[in-house]
Amino acid sequence: MLVTPEHPMGQIVKFAATSRLRIDSSTARFLDGQQGEPLVSMWTRPSPGDEADVDTSVLFALMCGDVSAPVAMNLGRFGWAPTVQLTAYLRRVPAPGWLRVIAESSVLGNTWFEEDHTVVDSTGQVVVQSRQLAMMPR
Repeated sequence: MLVTPEHPMGQIVKFAATSRLRIDSSTARFLDGQQGEPLVSMWTRPSPGDEADVDTSVLFALMCGDVSAPVAMNLGRFGWAPTVQLTAYLRRVPAPGWLRVIAESSVLGNTWFEEDHTVVDSTGQVVVQSRQLAMMPR
C-alpha cells in the first residue's frame, strides 16, 4: 500500500511527502481496524536526488530506524508513544534502492514497550538496527 501525505499513515509518518513509502498491509493490521502482532513492515526510499547523495542517504537510513508508527497500534493502543530512549547503529552505507524496514516488539508492558527496527538495503545487507524504549499510548 502506497503511503501519500493524505493517507492516514502519511499523517503519522510526515516524511511520506518527500520520500516513497509502502506499507505491508498484512502486518499493519491497525490500518484496517483490526489487531495483530506487534510488527509492522514497510519499504521506503529517498527521493532520487537524496539517494544519489551519500551523506543524505546515510541520514535517511538512520531515520528509518524510527520510521514506523508504534507497533502497539496493532494491539489497539493508539495515541502518542513518547520515546524515552533510542539507540541506533549504522552498520554500513546503504546501497541505492528500496530499504526494507521491519519494526517489532517482544516486550510490551502496561506503561512502556520496546520497539526494534531493522533496516535492510536492496542487496540484503543490514544497514541500521535500532532499539527504542517508549511509553505505551493511553
